[in-house]
Amino acid sequence: MNCKSYTVFDINKTFYHLPEQTYTKTFLNIFFDICEIQRREMEKEQQNNNNSLSRIDSIYKKTLERIDNVTHRYLKEVKLGANEKELEQWNQYVINNLNIDNIKIFQESNNDKTQ
Repeated sequence: MNCKSYTVFDINKTFYHLPEQTYTKTFLNIFFDICEIQRREMEKEQQNNNNSLSRIDSIYKKTLERIDNVTHRYLKEVKLGANEKELEQWNQYVINNLNIDNIKIFQESNNDKTQ
């Protein structure tokens, strides 16, 4: 059995009506990356087993539960991005797993706009 998965956000369901702050894009991209990390873990789990359709469904449901738990924790800890110390720790989690430094990317983007 061959399974493919993708991390996709439905803008109508995931859009935050946040005032634009220097950390807003960083906050949102880290949220997306956390979901991507969980998706990749799910794919690894599916590849490591000879899976039936029911097993794949079970792995998928567990992944959705993990995503829900980790993103709720993220939202609580970073206070929608305003808690800089926690945002940096979650950014490090993304760096460790995806090699993406969202703080650096969006600091450079913000600096380009002010020049």
